[in-house]
Amino acid sequence: KQHLEKLEKLGITEEEWEAEQEKIKAEKARIKAEKQKRRTAKGGYKPTEETKRKISEKIKAKWAAGEVKPRPSKKDDPNWVHPRAGIGHTEKTKEKIRQTL
Repeated sequence: KQHLEKLEKLGITEEEWEAEQEKIKAEKARIKAEKQKRRTAKGGYKPTEETKRKISEKIKAKWAAGEVKPRPSKKDDPNWVHPRAGIGHTEKTKEKIRQTL
């Protein structure tokens, strides 16, 4: 009864309201399916092209304003040493290399 009164105030029939609700449900189902399709194996989401474009624009604006700066290179740090530096081949491995050459 209250529902019909509310529809009367809105100036639509019950059939029109039901058709509108079906459209809303279909739209929600479409959005959910699209979102599910973008889901990754680990539970995250792949951004849409529109989202990628927006993020790119924001980052470019921040870069132009100087808010975002490149990370300093480790090689510019005088104390940085490559993790494999000083680790060579064993004599056995060196011999195998000599034989293949």
